[in-house]
Amino acid sequence: MSFTASWLILAVLLLRLVLYRAPKWSRCVLWALVGLRLVLPISMESPLSLIPRIQTASQPVFDEKAFDFTDMTTFIPSGGAALQEQTTYNAPESITGPGLMTVLSWIWLAGVILLLGYALVSALRLRRRVAEAVPSGKMVCQCDRLDTPFILGVIRPRIYLPSDLPPSAVGPVLAHERAHLSRRDHWWKPLGFLLMTVYWFHPLVWLAYYLFCRDLELACDERAIRNLDGEGRRAYSLALLNCSVDRRTLAACPLAFGEGSVKGRIKAVLNYKRPTFWLVLAAAVACVTVAVCFLTDPADDPALKWIQELTPEQVASVDLVVLPQSQDKQYRQIPEDEIPAVVELLSHSRGNTVREAEILNGQSIWFYLTLTDGTRHEVGNMGNTYLVIDGDYYDAPYDWLSTWEDAYGVGDSPLPEEYFDSTLTLDEPAALFAAIASSPADASFPGAYLAAHPEEHQALLDGGRDTLRYIFTQFLAGDQTGLEGHLMRLVLDELVPEAQLKLAADTGQEYFDAWREAAEGALAEHGAEWMEENQPAMWLMLQMSQAEP
Repeated sequence: MSFTASWLILAVLLLRLVLYRAPKWSRCVLWALVGLRLVLPISMESPLSLIPRIQTASQPVFDEKAFDFTDMTTFIPSGGAALQEQTTYNAPESITGPGLMTVLSWIWLAGVILLLGYALVSALRLRRRVAEAVPSGKMVCQCDRLDTPFILGVIRPRIYLPSDLPPSAVGPVLAHERAHLSRRDHWWKPLGFLLMTVYWFHPLVWLAYYLFCRDLELACDERAIRNLDGEGRRAYSLALLNCSVDRRTLAACPLAFGEGSVKGRIKAVLNYKRPTFWLVLAAAVACVTVAVCFLTDPADDPALKWIQELTPEQVASVDLVVLPQSQDKQYRQIPEDEIPAVVELLSHSRGNTVREAEILNGQSIWFYLTLTDGTRHEVGNMGNTYLVIDGDYYDAPYDWLSTWEDAYGVGDSPLPEEYFDSTLTLDEPAALFAAIASSPADASFPGAYLAAHPEEHQALLDGGRDTLRYIFTQFLAGDQTGLEGHLMRLVLDELVPEAQLKLAADTGQEYFDAWREAAEGALAEHGAEWMEENQPAMWLMLQMSQAEP
């Protein structure tokens, strides 16, 4: 809540500068949105939200009541089995003593109590000062011990005036204080102080409360003088000057007439001009826009949410591939007992979506996860820069991505021959191409083989993305200069007719190399987002090319 409120406060600070001539009530509305953001523990998700996404790293839960540190006979680690053997453990003081969060919690509570006590003492002292006040009108009292007018009270508020207040200042003062009462500022200011008390550790909240108090006074000034002529505004300014006080502390009460940057208030009063319709409309639009963009949270990314909530019980197997790496260290089958550690690592996945991913030549670490429901997923670390989940790129934190190298930066065996087939389920396209290439023996051109096997040909076309993955795998491996290379070229053109190249090529490999060069040129010209939307097949090939062994 502090994190999201920080962005809203910064937005309000910027808007106060941009909408300097807008009605001052709009500033109070903006501060009300800040208060709402600080109060509400939940909010709706919206694609229009400008709040940066934040994930908190999960921490192991430690229950002190579950353990006897002097004679610990049973210890159950997270995800492990119970150890039944007798174990004696003398816990160090740093463990048995209060934890960091406990200490911080007590510090926070002490700050809250201190500020609440300060507010209570200030209110009681003020009550004592006005104990001898005498009524002088409806909800108005006069007192000899006051140096400035103010409102005191939440349930039954009263306007208190100094006994020596000049008669010429009484009218402006009462107009201002009654504007406070009609706006219920004697409620909102204490509530603002209460929020500042809860968030006393947050410097932006202190700044927000300070400016909120100033804007309350400006808004009431504006309401009190909107129907006054030039002479009336001068009288109002003189009353402000006579009642000014030098208050350097932030308090929950009172609403004092002469506080809050009197010099700036006098300048605003003398220069007041009734805002135009368009300025009022702009202020209203700004308030609505801020509410939509900063009172909502960014929608959860489905891929990130899935990986964060994945459990070891859902994972049947995990293959590790590290590229580039020495030929005998590129692959590793993760043992079953190590799968929980992989899932725990991946549960910390976070970052914002990257539309224009940079092509990197550094090390890539890939996990190919096969789930118990039979689905397969790929999660990769591209050069400690990008997190990749099933083809989606995220700008994950370097200090987290770099930890992958410690445990998973190298395999223990060569990359299997059938690596792409096994991890990407490409064995069916291989069998179909082999069947098509087997006959007729006397065919003089590749199209005749496809015509002779209409069922296998149609199955390849129906395979769509899987067929493309197989074709790209074979061409990226190189040396596709025979009949299957020609067949794959023909099927590629059928699957991706919009990317056909009008050129004569002696082999399928030669054609693909030109096709790949065209894809790289399109990427350089238009960028990744355009490629993904307009040339998805070429974009798939470029992604696969980054994982070449």
